[in-house]
Amino acid sequence: MAKNKDEKYRKQNSEIPSEEPMPDYLEMIDLDAKEDMEEQEEGFSFNVFHLIFLGLLVAIVLLLIRQFGKLGTFVDIRSVGTADDVEEENFDNIMPLLDEDGYLVHQDVDTILLFGNDPFADDRGSDSSLPALIEQKTGAKVINCAVSGSYQAAEEMLFDPVNHPMDAFIPYWMIVNTMDRSTDDFPEEAAATLGDATPPDGRLAYDNLLAADLDDVDVCILFYDESDYFADRPIHFDSDYQKLTSFVGSMGATVTILRVYHPQIRFIVVSPTYAYIPEPDGSYSDAELRSNSWGKPSDYALWEYSVCADRLGVSFLDAYFNLVNCNNASDYLTDHIHLNRQGRELIADRIKYFIDYYDKEE
Repeated sequence: MAKNKDEKYRKQNSEIPSEEPMPDYLEMIDLDAKEDMEEQEEGFSFNVFHLIFLGLLVAIVLLLIRQFGKLGTFVDIRSVGTADDVEEENFDNIMPLLDEDGYLVHQDVDTILLFGNDPFADDRGSDSSLPALIEQKTGAKVINCAVSGSYQAAEEMLFDPVNHPMDAFIPYWMIVNTMDRSTDDFPEEAAATLGDATPPDGRLAYDNLLAADLDDVDVCILFYDESDYFADRPIHFDSDYQKLTSFVGSMGATVTILRVYHPQIRFIVVSPTYAYIPEPDGSYSDAELRSNSWGKPSDYALWEYSVCADRLGVSFLDAYFNLVNCNNASDYLTDHIHLNRQGRELIADRIKYFIDYYDKEE
């Protein structure tokens, strides 16, 4: 399981034993011989200790040079290496759908609901889009409610389409706003405030959600890229794993509200993929070397993994370390963040694997 980064360890104070009177039998020892032995022991301990310390110091210095030597330099997206250069880490966690008695529910997956931003929204309607590839590989109907340029974390806890109009497009508020199944549930106030900045597919995403019968949905997939990292939105709050104003909390709130009203849905949360930092001259830098106010890009993925496993009990698909990582991203991204056709194929194949995992033919 992922370790909680906020877990604090306390040092235990050791008690110093009080001095005891020297036993009489020690007076019989040859004091000169005893002093010679102590000098030999002290010399041996002194040499070994310093050799070990020197070795550790050299290792730490070399590690720091290796890790931070690239800080502030540009990384060419075409020359960052391949996945074969490093040992892959895998935080995949595949969870089944269980009934009220805790037994495995075997699903015929006919309908898949998608929430997210650009990974699901790019090239909408194209046969090479990620939703289209998922549909092709699974044979299921895909309902795409992703909104390009949106975020997973809200700016404010309360829905305020005038002062915080982009909050209208986080999945939680999309679900809440369409619960009465009204055709005028699209947040017109948010669109009026945003004007030309309104996501072009925002209304379509709302229309798709309104037209869907959520009782027929078998699997819901949430997939947001590192846009929340670049926008400096909070990752997670220890006090509330469902707080809408954090990346992970908004995901938790979305899963929880859908699970309450539609317990037949199995959830798969896909982590952000690796992303570069674009520089003014058109080059790309390693985003892992730069933390925002809340952490590094990998922290967004790791906290999602932790909450999915420890709190929600839903599947987590590791796209950050296991699929599109710092060593192969140039093979799967068109720029610093968007997936190319190969990247979409990679993600779609892994999603199909997750969906079929508990219902594979022996």
